[in-house]
Amino acid sequence: MEVKINLNHTAILVASFVNFLLAFVWYGPLFGEAWAIGAEVANPETPPLWATITSFIVGVMSSYGIAIILMYSKKYGVIDGLKIGALVSLAFLLQVVIGPWLFSGRFLLFAVNMPYFTLTALISGLIIGKWQKPHLKINPKS
Repeated sequence: MEVKINLNHTAILVASFVNFLLAFVWYGPLFGEAWAIGAEVANPETPPLWATITSFIVGVMSSYGIAIILMYSKKYGVIDGLKIGALVSLAFLLQVVIGPWLFSGRFLLFAVNMPYFTLTALISGLIIGKWQKPHLKINPKS
């Protein structure tokens, strides 16, 4: 029996949209002021439209990455999705986000960004893992 998992584009887009909405809340009313202090932004303003669109596109690409990891590892379901999300967070995102703290002392920026990126990876893994379904092929023995 062979397990094949196809990408669920709807799940990928839903995960991307949920994470996009989370960003508005996270970097707005929840931690917007802390982020601005940590990033040393004197007058935080609403980001330009091109930055918002680019952010969403990068989020879609990240969700596709998690979906592809799930597909190639033949994993699916909420638990597997959360595991892959945690793996992506620790193996890839931590490396990128920790630099500004280690080399420029911006702990507050790290403290705001890392939980956000971890949550987005977990949310993507959860939604995509839940919606991606295996297709079982039974190969007759020759």
